Amino acid sequence: MAPVCQGDESFGQYIEVLLQSRVNAEVGMLIGRPGNRDAFLLLLPTPHEGNTAPVELQSVTDSSSKKNKKAQPDAQVQLAVDTITEHAAQVAAMLPGGLSAMGLYLYGPEAAFANATSQLCKALDGMVAASSIHAEKLLFISSQSRKFLCKHHAAGTPSSATLPVCEFKLVPSLSGFSIMTCRHAVRMTLPILDNMQALSTNVEALIAAECQRINNSIGTTQGSMASSSSTVGDLQQPLQVELLCPPCCCDTTEAADVKKASVSGRVVLEGVLHGRAMVHKKDMLSTAVDLLKADLVSSLQARLDIIMAEAEEALKSTEAGGARHAILQSTAGSSTYITLRLPTRVFFLVQDTLSFCDYLASGESITDATCRLQPLLGKQADLSQMQTPEGTGEVVHSTKQMQIWTACPLPCKTRPWMPCNLTTTVLSSAVVAFSAAAVAFYSQS
Repeated sequence: MAPVCQGDESFGQYIEVLLQSRVNAEVGMLIGRPGNRDAFLLLLPTPHEGNTAPVELQSVTDSSSKKNKKAQPDAQVQLAVDTITEHAAQVAAMLPGGLSAMGLYLYGPEAAFANATSQLCKALDGMVAASSIHAEKLLFISSQSRKFLCKHHAAGTPSSATLPVCEFKLVPSLSGFSIMTCRHAVRMTLPILDNMQALSTNVEALIAAECQRINNSIGTTQGSMASSSSTVGDLQQPLQVELLCPPCCCDTTEAADVKKASVSGRVVLEGVLHGRAMVHKKDMLSTAVDLLKADLVSSLQARLDIIMAEAEEALKSTEAGGARHAILQSTAGSSTYITLRLPTRVFFLVQDTLSFCDYLASGESITDATCRLQPLLGKQADLSQMQTPEGTGEVVHSTKQMQIWTACPLPCKTRPWMPCNLTTTVLSSAVVAFSAAAVAFYSQS
């Protein structure tokens, strides 16, 4: 049985715009939601790289000629495969939960489709290799008949092989989707090391531990636990989820490399992550919550990747006399530690509930994010429709005095430089309760 794919009804309007603009050919990404029936929600064209177009028609027979009412099979099209692959990898990293790069589309004369198929398959394979994108669909759109032809290209299939045709139709897909959100507080302690490789290893360990907490959490919606017996359509708007996470235990990760490098202090990475997923009204609640968890995991990874890239760049500048990054600054011999806020996540709406995201690194503003996204999203995005659920403040770091409860009576066996989070939470709660009781006692006297 042929796979079934659905495109949003807005595709027809977009094709009309291309026809009125006399665009000869266009190539780009299929953004959508995989499932039993793959839903294509957005056609995102690949931008030009300098003066080079991502697709060029080299020789196309004039189909309007009376002698040639049909396009000839010798029409030629040239695709910039590397540009298409790079653009897809960058855009895929900006998608919230529930959305993914489904494949590629080509708009142009039908005579160009046969010649372009092998190049599109090569681009799909490059997308999968570059960023593990599960992209397998090719959508051909005729500029002559306005017909759609969808084909399936499985990973590893030779580009010369005949591709199976998928059943395709246009439906109002976007109207069935909604945005589901959640907030997740993160506070991770990282040792300050003089070895970049050891530091990277420990960052990966922290990510793995926090991702495990997220994946093991229990999602609740509107006071009830998310189950597989209820659907998203049963809920009232807005769709907000609360994740009940298990306590963080510092023994969940190994830090063997710390013993091989000198520890010169500690830095606390903290922030409140905004999770977002596009969910369908027919999705089970448990499925929707899993999409949110996956979004939080990828978002946390992206933020720490930014911090590590900044640290590596700062390390190079340090050798030339520049300032050290916060996670490389030594606090040895003092009773202070460094806190560093995670990069802030911002969203840009494209169509109704469909949005893209970006992150503000240290010293960046909304303008920087807008400048990055404009070339990637082009005319499809209205970058004035911006959402900042985490705020727009600059990513900063500060030095704080160690509190007395950080001297944990139950030190971590594998990482003695880190306080036990569970114990410190209990002690800090006790201090707060004691302070409240003392204030109440003296107020009465």
